[in-house]
Amino acid sequence: MLETQLPLAYLNRVGGQDELAFDGSSFIMHPDGEVVAQMPDWDEALLMTDWARGPDGWRCATRCEHELDRFPEDVYRAMIVALRDYVVRNGFPGVILGLSGGIDSALSAAVAVDALGADKVWGVMLPSKYTSEESLEDAKECARLLGCRHDVISIAPGVEAFDGMLPQLTGLAAENIQARLRMVTLMALSNAEGQMLLTTGNKSEMSVGYATLYGDMAGGY
Repeated sequence: MLETQLPLAYLNRVGGQDELAFDGSSFIMHPDGEVVAQMPDWDEALLMTDWARGPDGWRCATRCEHELDRFPEDVYRAMIVALRDYVVRNGFPGVILGLSGGIDSALSAAVAVDALGADKVWGVMLPSKYTSEESLEDAKECARLLGCRHDVISIAPGVEAFDGMLPQLTGLAAENIQARLRMVTLMALSNAEGQMLLTTGNKSEMSVGYATLYGDMAGGY
């Protein structure tokens, strides 16, 4: 732009495409670096601009200002837009996710509700004999505050069945059975009613291997 001394009109799409999220934020910049028109981020918008030709060439006469989202709001908006477009464009009636009473699943549920509406989010608590009463209450309260569907399905019978089938499992191997049983249960419900299973795993945990393969990491998105 400095070399050509021409104004720049930058156009960007808005929405999700698989794992990508496009924020819009289109703008018009004059050769001196002045942004004279800034479109909003994460929302589609239409702006008609007027241009005038002078001694220094074409310049945009239209002025438009929009303050872009700052971190971490921009990340949250990106998750909302990307999830909404993925679910809607693939024809899912909604999402289902496991509610553990912890922060990761609570935040995932909040993103889903903001993206799709509470009526399209189904939270399922899947306790075992090790699940505390506090976790049960926290998951229930999370669903109440968000206004989404909430069910409780115990995985204790499944854990007992695996204990009888594989009595030699102890420690971490035995613990991971619970995480995988939860995903088997959630996928069965997803298959039965059509909602997409939303993964609630923390990506920072996944990146260092602190997640259960075919457990916390399972899901459609």
